[in-house]
Amino acid sequence: MSQPLQRRAREEGLRLPLRKPVRPPAGGDATFTAWCNSHLRKAGTQIENIEEDFRDGLKLMLLLEVISGERLAKPERGKMRVHKISNVNKALDFIASKGVKLVSIGAEEIVDGNVKMTLGMIWTIILRFAIQDISVEETSAKEGLLLWCQRKTAPYKNVNIQNFHISWKDGLGFCALIHRHRPELIDYGKLRKDDPLTNLNTAFDVAEKYLDIPKMLDAEDIVGTARPDEKAIMTYVSSFYHAFSGAQKAETAANRICKVLAVNQENEQLMEDYEKLASDVGTPGFSWSGPGKALPPCPERPGSPQDPSIPPNPSPGTVPGWALPLITAADRGRLGLPQRSGVGVGQGPVGTLKS
Repeated sequence: MSQPLQRRAREEGLRLPLRKPVRPPAGGDATFTAWCNSHLRKAGTQIENIEEDFRDGLKLMLLLEVISGERLAKPERGKMRVHKISNVNKALDFIASKGVKLVSIGAEEIVDGNVKMTLGMIWTIILRFAIQDISVEETSAKEGLLLWCQRKTAPYKNVNIQNFHISWKDGLGFCALIHRHRPELIDYGKLRKDDPLTNLNTAFDVAEKYLDIPKMLDAEDIVGTARPDEKAIMTYVSSFYHAFSGAQKAETAANRICKVLAVNQENEQLMEDYEKLASDVGTPGFSWSGPGKALPPCPERPGSPQDPSIPPNPSPGTVPGWALPLITAADRGRLGLPQRSGVGVGQGPVGTLKS
């Protein structure tokens, strides 16, 4: 937990986490409660009752700070209704500043604990900060998330993701997402389509234990409902998207760094070879072709060893004319080598080094 958020929570008197994390209550607000707590825990706090714990606006403002990474206006510290309304209005104004239209959601309804309005506000926050920015193959938000799920689960038998409700009832979709990215966590071959409770609980438990995705859905509720709640499924699935896309970005960045390091190492080796060659030039007994070796044919190069006017091994302290352009004056100065004189490029077959 970052120190600024922890300090902010303490300053505003927000309760730090309990020893055991709060499980979301049963009902339609369970997923939203769990989603909020997955972010609030980063600031050292949490909620237990979604319609009650946001009434004073303090945790609502803190939630927005955590998910946006921005600092909101300083909250009112008073306990009166006017102070609570002021805090909630600051939160709503921040949401509106992100291009979100809040329809029929007012601060008074949130302060009064209106469940419908509070859930509507949280869903608006989830859409804006967890789903809207998802982009897959020129599709975005809900359609982008659905396409991502379809692409990831396409290789798996008995998985056909067409929506965010009945396509997930047997639990295989969740298991397929996990197995596609972390195959060591689930033995997908042992799963059965006719055992949805086991599939769902397996996915939820593995996600919570190994992927840091809190349990937001109830397996029995999903199986026992003809059409699971679309908003709840979307919220939970979006957590998988962010968890896996974040890991993929980190892996891609690591691969790029490795490639850059490899190129740098190759360049350093080339530089070492070049400096060694440059330092050997002019050394008595130095041969461009090496002992007993002949240079490869290069008839088109001026001053080529194929030119009969050039001896196979120049005398000590000399450089073939065609090699002079390879070692510039700037390189000689940098490497501390003697400067050349007397013969330039194209002036003769052999250049003499100044001792």
